[in-house]
Amino acid sequence: RLESVRLPNRLNDIGEFCFRGCHSLKSINIPSALREIGYCMFRNCKSLETVKLPKGLTAIRPSAFECCISLSAINLKANVDNIGNGAFYRCHNIKEITVSKKNRRYYAEGNCLIDKTGESIILGCQTSVIPEGKSVKYIGSNAFSAINNLRNIVIPSNILEIGDASFYRCYDLEHVILNDGLQKIGSLAFAYCHKLDEPDIPESVTLIEDDAFIWNKRDMPAPEINIIVERDDGTIMNFRHEDDYDPEEQWLEDL
Repeated sequence: RLESVRLPNRLNDIGEFCFRGCHSLKSINIPSALREIGYCMFRNCKSLETVKLPKGLTAIRPSAFECCISLSAINLKANVDNIGNGAFYRCHNIKEITVSKKNRRYYAEGNCLIDKTGESIILGCQTSVIPEGKSVKYIGSNAFSAINNLRNIVIPSNILEIGDASFYRCYDLEHVILNDGLQKIGSLAFAYCHKLDEPDIPESVTLIEDDAFIWNKRDMPAPEINIIVERDDGTIMNFRHEDDYDPEEQWLEDL
Protein backbone atom coordinates (compact mmCIF):
# COMPACT_ATOMS: atom_id res chain seq x y z
CA ARG A 1 0.00 0.00 0.00
CA LEU A 2 1.19 3.51 -0.85
CA GLU A 3 1.50 5.41 2.46
CA SER A 4 4.15 8.05 1.76
CA VAL A 5 5.47 9.79 -1.35
CA ARG A 6 8.52 12.01 -1.73
CA LEU A 7 8.70 13.95 -4.99
CA PRO A 8 11.73 15.86 -6.36
CA ASN A 9 11.52 19.62 -5.80
CA ARG A 10 12.28 20.32 -9.48
CA LEU A 11 9.04 18.62 -10.53
CA ASN A 12 6.77 21.36 -11.90
CA ASP A 13 3.80 19.45 -13.31
CA ILE A 14 1.64 16.62 -11.95
CA GLY A 15 -1.29 15.31 -13.95
CA GLU A 16 -4.93 15.50 -12.97
CA PHE A 17 -6.25 12.53 -10.93
CA CYS A 18 -2.64 11.48 -10.30
CA PHE A 19 -3.13 10.27 -6.69
CA ARG A 20 -6.90 9.94 -6.76
CA GLY A 21 -8.19 7.06 -4.65
CA CYS A 22 -4.85 6.30 -2.93
CA HIS A 23 -6.71 5.37 0.24
CA SER A 24 -3.59 4.55 2.31
CA LEU A 25 -1.57 7.67 1.43
CA LYS A 26 -0.83 9.56 4.65
CA SER A 27 1.84 12.08 3.67
CA ILE A 28 3.31 13.67 0.57
CA ASN A 29 5.65 16.57 -0.10
CA ILE A 30 4.44 19.02 -2.71
CA PRO A 31 7.44 20.05 -4.86
CA SER A 32 8.51 23.68 -4.46
CA ALA A 33 8.42 24.16 -8.26
CA LEU A 34 4.75 23.16 -8.52
CA ARG A 35 2.45 26.09 -9.31
CA GLU A 36 -0.94 24.37 -9.19
CA ILE A 37 -2.62 21.32 -7.71
CA GLY A 38 -4.69 19.84 -10.48
CA TYR A 39 -8.27 18.72 -10.78
CA CYS A 40 -9.06 15.77 -8.45
CA MET A 41 -5.34 15.23 -7.84
CA PHE A 42 -5.83 13.95 -4.28
CA ARG A 43 -9.54 13.20 -4.40
CA ASN A 44 -10.58 10.45 -2.02
CA CYS A 45 -7.15 10.07 -0.37
CA LYS A 46 -8.93 9.18 2.83
CA SER A 47 -5.81 8.70 4.99
CA LEU A 48 -4.07 11.93 3.97
CA GLU A 49 -3.52 13.82 7.24
CA THR A 50 -1.25 16.74 6.41
CA VAL A 51 -0.21 18.59 3.27
CA LYS A 52 2.48 21.26 3.21
CA LEU A 53 1.74 23.59 0.32
CA PRO A 54 4.77 25.27 -1.34
CA LYS A 55 5.27 29.03 -1.28
CA GLY A 56 5.06 29.31 -5.07
CA LEU A 57 1.68 27.60 -5.37
CA THR A 58 -0.89 29.81 -7.13
CA ALA A 59 -3.91 27.56 -7.82
CA ILE A 60 -5.83 24.68 -6.26
CA ARG A 61 -8.17 23.27 -8.89
CA PRO A 62 -11.72 21.96 -8.36
CA SER A 63 -12.06 18.80 -6.24
CA ALA A 64 -8.28 18.70 -5.68
CA PHE A 65 -8.67 17.44 -2.09
CA GLU A 66 -12.29 16.31 -2.18
CA CYS A 67 -13.11 13.57 0.36
CA CYS A 68 -9.73 13.78 2.10
CA ILE A 69 -11.52 12.97 5.33
CA SER A 70 -8.40 12.73 7.52
CA LEU A 71 -7.13 16.19 6.61
CA SER A 72 -7.17 18.27 9.80
CA ALA A 73 -5.71 21.64 8.79
CA ILE A 74 -5.27 23.95 5.80
CA ASN A 75 -2.53 26.57 5.52
CA LEU A 76 -2.49 28.71 2.38
CA LYS A 77 0.60 30.62 1.35
CA ALA A 78 0.81 34.17 0.02
CA ASN A 79 0.65 33.40 -3.71
CA VAL A 80 -2.51 31.30 -3.85
CA ASP A 81 -5.07 33.32 -5.82
CA ASN A 82 -7.35 30.69 -7.33
CA ILE A 83 -9.25 28.01 -5.39
CA GLY A 84 -11.64 25.97 -7.51
CA ASN A 85 -15.14 24.87 -6.59
CA GLY A 86 -15.18 21.98 -4.16
CA ALA A 87 -11.41 21.94 -3.73
CA PHE A 88 -11.88 20.80 -0.12
CA TYR A 89 -15.42 19.42 -0.42
CA ARG A 90 -16.28 16.72 2.15
CA CYS A 91 -13.05 17.25 4.08
CA HIS A 92 -15.25 17.12 7.11
CA ASN A 93 -12.58 16.75 9.83
CA ILE A 94 -10.74 20.02 9.22
CA LYS A 95 -10.35 21.95 12.46
CA GLU A 96 -8.02 24.79 11.48
CA ILE A 97 -7.82 27.14 8.48
CA THR A 98 -4.98 29.66 8.18
CA VAL A 99 -3.80 31.96 5.39
CA SER A 100 -0.63 34.01 5.02
CA LYS A 101 -1.21 37.66 5.87
CA LYS A 102 0.54 38.54 2.60
CA ASN A 103 -2.13 36.82 0.49
CA ARG A 104 -3.96 39.42 -1.60
CA ARG A 105 -7.14 37.48 -2.34
CA TYR A 106 -7.88 35.20 0.62
CA TYR A 107 -7.75 35.49 4.38
CA ALA A 108 -8.84 33.43 7.35
CA GLU A 109 -10.87 34.58 10.31
CA GLY A 110 -12.69 32.48 12.87
CA ASN A 111 -11.43 29.37 11.04
CA CYS A 112 -13.31 30.45 7.92
CA LEU A 113 -11.65 30.84 4.52
CA ILE A 114 -12.81 34.12 3.02
CA ASP A 115 -12.55 35.44 -0.53
CA LYS A 116 -11.92 39.19 -0.38
CA THR A 117 -13.10 39.77 -3.95
CA GLY A 118 -16.51 38.21 -3.35
CA GLU A 119 -16.81 39.15 0.32
CA SER A 120 -17.79 35.54 0.90
CA ILE A 121 -16.92 32.55 3.04
CA ILE A 122 -15.88 29.78 0.66
CA LEU A 123 -14.91 27.17 3.25
CA GLY A 124 -15.73 26.52 6.87
CA CYS A 125 -14.91 23.77 9.32
CA GLN A 126 -16.17 22.24 12.54
CA THR A 127 -14.56 24.98 14.68
CA SER A 128 -15.67 27.94 12.54
CA VAL A 129 -17.17 31.11 13.97
CA ILE A 130 -18.65 33.29 11.24
CA PRO A 131 -17.05 36.72 11.60
CA GLU A 132 -19.01 39.89 12.13
CA GLY A 133 -18.33 43.04 10.16
CA LYS A 134 -18.93 44.50 6.72
CA SER A 135 -16.05 42.62 5.07
CA VAL A 136 -18.11 39.38 4.90
CA LYS A 137 -21.58 39.41 3.32
CA TYR A 138 -22.14 35.95 1.85
CA ILE A 139 -21.77 32.29 2.73
CA GLY A 140 -20.83 30.53 -0.48
CA SER A 141 -22.33 27.39 -1.95
CA ASN A 142 -21.22 24.21 -0.14
CA ALA A 143 -19.03 26.25 2.21
CA PHE A 144 -19.94 24.14 5.25
CA SER A 145 -21.49 21.09 3.60
CA ALA A 146 -20.92 17.62 5.09
CA ILE A 147 -18.92 18.83 8.10
CA ASN A 148 -18.83 16.53 11.12
CA ASN A 149 -19.24 17.77 14.71
CA LEU A 150 -20.61 21.17 13.73
CA ARG A 151 -23.42 21.50 16.26
CA ASN A 152 -24.16 25.22 16.55
CA ILE A 153 -23.76 28.15 14.19
CA VAL A 154 -24.64 31.82 14.47
CA ILE A 155 -25.30 33.76 11.27
CA PRO A 156 -24.50 37.39 12.18
CA SER A 157 -26.41 40.39 10.85
CA ASN A 158 -23.73 41.24 8.26
CA ILE A 159 -24.53 38.08 6.27
CA LEU A 160 -26.97 38.88 3.44
CA GLU A 161 -27.14 35.50 1.72
CA ILE A 162 -26.66 31.85 2.63
CA GLY A 163 -25.71 30.05 -0.58
CA ASP A 164 -27.04 26.86 -2.11
CA ALA A 165 -26.23 23.71 -0.11
CA SER A 166 -24.04 25.75 2.23
CA PHE A 167 -24.78 23.52 5.27
CA TYR A 168 -25.97 20.50 3.29
CA ARG A 169 -25.70 17.18 5.17
CA CYS A 170 -24.28 18.65 8.37
CA TYR A 171 -25.71 15.70 10.25
CA ASP A 172 -24.62 16.95 13.71
CA LEU A 173 -25.98 20.48 13.33
CA GLU A 174 -28.60 21.10 16.04
CA HIS A 175 -29.04 24.86 16.40
CA VAL A 176 -28.81 27.79 13.97
CA ILE A 177 -29.36 31.43 14.89
CA LEU A 178 -30.32 33.66 11.97
CA ASN A 179 -30.01 37.37 12.66
CA ASP A 180 -31.91 40.26 11.15
CA GLY A 181 -30.19 41.46 8.00
CA LEU A 182 -30.26 38.11 6.24
CA GLN A 183 -32.10 38.38 2.91
CA LYS A 184 -31.80 35.05 1.11
CA ILE A 185 -31.50 31.37 2.02
CA GLY A 186 -30.45 29.27 -0.96
CA SER A 187 -31.71 25.94 -2.22
CA LEU A 188 -30.77 22.97 0.00
CA ALA A 189 -28.96 25.35 2.35
CA PHE A 190 -29.77 23.28 5.44
CA ALA A 191 -31.05 20.11 3.77
CA TYR A 192 -30.52 16.74 5.47
CA CYS A 193 -29.41 18.31 8.75
CA HIS A 194 -31.23 15.58 10.64
CA LYS A 195 -30.80 17.02 14.14
CA LEU A 196 -31.59 20.62 13.26
CA ASP A 197 -34.43 22.35 15.06
CA GLU A 198 -36.32 24.68 12.76
CA PRO A 199 -34.75 28.14 13.20
CA ASP A 200 -36.64 31.39 13.59
CA ILE A 201 -36.63 33.21 10.25
CA PRO A 202 -35.99 36.96 10.62
CA GLU A 203 -38.34 39.40 8.92
CA SER A 204 -35.52 40.66 6.71
CA VAL A 205 -35.54 37.41 4.72
CA THR A 206 -37.30 37.91 1.38
CA LEU A 207 -36.43 34.66 -0.39
CA ILE A 208 -36.15 31.05 0.75
CA GLU A 209 -35.40 28.80 -2.19
CA ASP A 210 -36.59 25.24 -2.79
CA ASP A 211 -35.87 22.55 -0.20
CA ALA A 212 -33.78 24.85 1.98
CA PHE A 213 -34.76 22.91 5.11
CA ILE A 214 -35.80 19.52 3.72
CA TRP A 215 -35.33 16.40 5.88
CA ASN A 216 -34.49 18.18 9.10
CA LYS A 217 -35.57 17.18 12.60
CA ARG A 218 -39.17 18.26 12.01
CA ASP A 219 -39.56 15.96 9.01
CA MET A 220 -40.51 12.32 9.04
CA PRO A 221 -37.63 9.83 8.73
CA ALA A 222 -36.57 9.00 5.22
CA PRO A 223 -37.97 5.70 3.96
CA GLU A 224 -35.79 2.64 4.36
CA ILE A 225 -34.34 1.36 1.12
CA ASN A 226 -31.65 -1.06 2.33
CA ILE A 227 -28.97 -0.64 -0.35
CA ILE A 228 -26.09 -3.07 0.21
CA VAL A 229 -22.71 -2.53 -1.48
CA GLU A 230 -19.67 -4.79 -1.20
CA ARG A 231 -16.26 -3.19 -1.74
CA ASP A 232 -13.14 -4.88 -3.12
CA ASP A 233 -11.69 -5.26 0.38
CA GLY A 234 -14.76 -7.19 1.49
CA THR A 235 -16.29 -4.33 3.46
CA ILE A 236 -20.07 -4.37 3.42
CA MET A 237 -21.80 -0.99 3.30
CA ASN A 238 -25.49 -1.01 4.25
CA PHE A 239 -27.49 2.14 3.50
CA ARG A 240 -30.91 2.17 5.15
CA HIS A 241 -32.01 5.65 4.09
CA GLU A 242 -32.05 7.26 0.69
CA ASP A 243 -30.27 10.38 1.89
CA ASP A 244 -27.27 8.34 3.15
CA TYR A 245 -26.67 6.73 -0.25
CA ASP A 246 -24.77 8.79 -2.81
CA PRO A 247 -23.85 6.96 -6.03
CA GLU A 248 -21.36 9.70 -6.87
CA GLU A 249 -19.19 8.97 -3.81
CA GLN A 250 -15.66 8.28 -5.01
CA TRP A 251 -15.32 4.96 -3.22
CA LEU A 252 -18.34 3.69 -5.15
CA GLU A 253 -16.70 4.78 -8.38
CA ASP A 254 -13.63 2.75 -7.44
CA LEU A 255 -15.56 -0.52 -7.07
